[in-house]
Amino acid sequence: MPQERKDEEYGYQKLAGFFTLFLLLSVVGGLFLLVAGLPPRLSAGSVVLGVAWFGALIVGVVQMGKISTGYKCPQCGARLPQLPAEKATGYEHRFLCKECDVLWLTGVHEGDG
Repeated sequence: MPQERKDEEYGYQKLAGFFTLFLLLSVVGGLFLLVAGLPPRLSAGSVVLGVAWFGALIVGVVQMGKISTGYKCPQCGARLPQLPAEKATGYEHRFLCKECDVLWLTGVHEGDG
């Protein structure tokens, strides 16, 4: 039976990724609105900022996905797949490291973000 341990950093990584993406999209979007003006007019600057906004969105979404799929054991560094979500565990994100015989509990549940 694996020992259960709590990984406090997992939730912070997910939150930091979300807020970084939100801030980046807000800043680039705000600059786009300033350059495009009201009513919006198409210019080279607004096109560049629009493309940058979509690029940041794509990179951010991919990076957020890597946080969940690229989990590494905090003890040995092995890549671990997420265990299937179960009602009995409150749909918590959990990872089992067979090397260390540790079940990593994250405190993050499906729907938290």
